[in-house]
Amino acid sequence: MSKVRLHYPSLFFISLICLGLLFLLYAYFVNQTIINVVAREKIEKDIADVSGEIGDTEFDYMTLRNNLTLDVAYAKGFKDTEVTAFVSPGKSLPITYNSGR
Repeated sequence: MSKVRLHYPSLFFISLICLGLLFLLYAYFVNQTIINVVAREKIEKDIADVSGEIGDTEFDYMTLRNNLTLDVAYAKGFKDTEVTAFVSPGKSLPITYNSGR
């Protein structure tokens, strides 16, 4: 049996290759970190923009809702109903499905 002996120059080159691989991995992970930070900042900006749009839409809705009156409803073509039925908690009415047959 022959023993495999590592010489100092080959140990040096193996260490150098490992160091090079570690440097490449370090550069890769730093690059990925920068990309993720930029993406997060863009997403946070998009969230702020959408939140502003939602706030504007809610304000428009509240303005329209506060300006809604019976006169506006009549002008849009709505009419009063002839028969109004309410269901109270104490009474129960049978509910059936009329398929129109």
